[in-house]
Amino acid sequence: MTSPSDISPQAPPGPSWIDELSDAQCMEIFWLYVDPPEEFLGAHPAPLLGAAMRHALRTVFSEQARG
Repeated sequence: MTSPSDISPQAPPGPSWIDELSDAQCMEIFWLYVDPPEEFLGAHPAPLLGAAMRHALRTVFSEQARG
């Protein structure tokens, strides 16, 4: 397990890091924003949730890049 002191709050430049997120990591992001998360996460397969979160993150990234 990674220590909180080992985690950098800075993402590398560009959106390439988004494609490196695993389905499990994407599900952890959903966990933060969906209430209650258990029902939502249990209702959808991990690959679908991963693809959806990566798509959402790419959209946010491109919107921020536009300014």
